[in-house]
Amino acid sequence: MKNITKYSILIMLGLVLMSGCKKLDQVNTNPNLPLSSPPAPQFLSSELLIGYAMGSDMSRFSAIWTQQAVGVNRQAQLYTTYTVGNADFDAPWGNLYQGMTNLNDMIITAQKAGNNYYVGVGKILMAYSLGASTDVWGDMPFSKAFQGVANLQPAFDNQQALYTTMHQLCDDGIAAFALPAGKLVPGADDIIYGGDVTKWTAFAHALKARFYLHTSKRNAGDLAKVQPELVLAGVATGATSNTFADAYITFGNANNTAGPWYQFMQQRAGDITFAQGNLGTVMINTSDPRLAAYIDTTQNVLGSFYGGTTSPAQLVTGAELYFIYAEVSLRNADKATAATASNNGALASVQAITGAAAPAGWTTSYASETAGTITLEKIINQKYLALFLNPECFADWRRTTFPTLVQAAGSSTTGIPHRFFYAETETERNSATPRGLQLTDHVWWDN
Repeated sequence: MKNITKYSILIMLGLVLMSGCKKLDQVNTNPNLPLSSPPAPQFLSSELLIGYAMGSDMSRFSAIWTQQAVGVNRQAQLYTTYTVGNADFDAPWGNLYQGMTNLNDMIITAQKAGNNYYVGVGKILMAYSLGASTDVWGDMPFSKAFQGVANLQPAFDNQQALYTTMHQLCDDGIAAFALPAGKLVPGADDIIYGGDVTKWTAFAHALKARFYLHTSKRNAGDLAKVQPELVLAGVATGATSNTFADAYITFGNANNTAGPWYQFMQQRAGDITFAQGNLGTVMINTSDPRLAAYIDTTQNVLGSFYGGTTSPAQLVTGAELYFIYAEVSLRNADKATAATASNNGALASVQAITGAAAPAGWTTSYASETAGTITLEKIINQKYLALFLNPECFADWRRTTFPTLVQAAGSSTTGIPHRFFYAETETERNSATPRGLQLTDHVWWDN
């Protein structure tokens, strides 16, 4: 992980914060963006917009609804009882679409200029952004979006088609790296991988593994296409290291450039608690070595890993890939490999979060599964702990019903939510927006 300069973050986070109130027609219109704009500022702003969306609203809603966190005051308390409206989702919708709009512009200009490495990273990050969006909203404007005033009410692509698009974006991104790099290549403007196209290639394969796992609930044949082992090492031998470079977006040191969770906890102190959530309870009861890094139990706030000024937004990690491999292996009746991969996922997570190997006693109790003891519930429960505050936990719960959650007392719905409402800015401006949906309705792959 690397920080970017305070000056750049101040500029780009200003763009992030302003984008939260944009309408979709404004998001798709770029009157001040010349076609010859260099790719670096577009790419940096896209990463920050996406990181801010994933590390703030997307993370908070997902964490509260999967009971990794509990809202006890103001809006967060309403989120805990699923009392939300369309306007509550304006900011993440606007930030993600602004990020994708920037990426779309960058890809087009980079293709014209022959800057193929920018084309590659742009398409792969676009696949991530589209996946994060469709997984909580379902159908989304994409194929007809980004046209500005030429189409202010873009049609919604169905989620099945979007998943096909996401895989194609990953494949096209990988293919772009085989072409001449071009005169301009990503570097310091890439705060995820510093322009390392080998790491971006692995990231694309990781996304494809995640995407195929999601859709395997609808199409069992997709299970055979999940190949997390392409970017992992040591799964069969029991090693806890892996060749996948964890993908995080890291923020700045100053209060107004800090990570979104830090800013939230500073501005809304006491609105959310963690130790009383399902995750905190499990970690306390099992003496989990990640507990202190995750949660400051003395003050019931976030610990240093996610609660600091430079704390990151987590996108994809090697630990997640181990758990994907474990689940696929189990579903294919290879329990021995499933056990090894699950153990490795837990141990890799502890190493990444704490900077040290897991204690022997904890490893014996919670990371020593065998072919005779491994279950899907154990795999997903350990993944849930490893992916603290990552919205992917919300997808896992919907796919598997693990971890076992209890509907919040006094909730406004019958059942725990399975989706987000479409943003009010979209429903007001785009007549193509689906109407009449409930929070408990399932997206396509979740049916």
